[in-house]
Amino acid sequence: MQIGIVGLGLIGGSLGLDLRALGHQVYGIARRPDTCVAAVAMGAVDRASADLASLAPVELVIICTPIAAIAPTVQALAPQLSPEPSSPMWGR
Repeated sequence: MQIGIVGLGLIGGSLGLDLRALGHQVYGIARRPDTCVAAVAMGAVDRASADLASLAPVELVIICTPIAAIAPTVQALAPQLSPEPSSPMWGR
């Protein structure tokens, strides 16, 4: 399964490590480019970016941001989501 994780701190990074260990392909989003580089280097994600729109199609998005950032993150993600349950959420 292709999974996107928004927020690559302790929780998002740990989830990424576990999901990759289970064989999933994990795409990460972080605010800072250096966090993206570190997450890829440590094996927490297969690919990372600081831009929500730049991720490859995923089937599931997990939001691991601080509480205050959840609502703005969901609002920013909403235009990217596909209404079709069988298609990738970022079906571009």
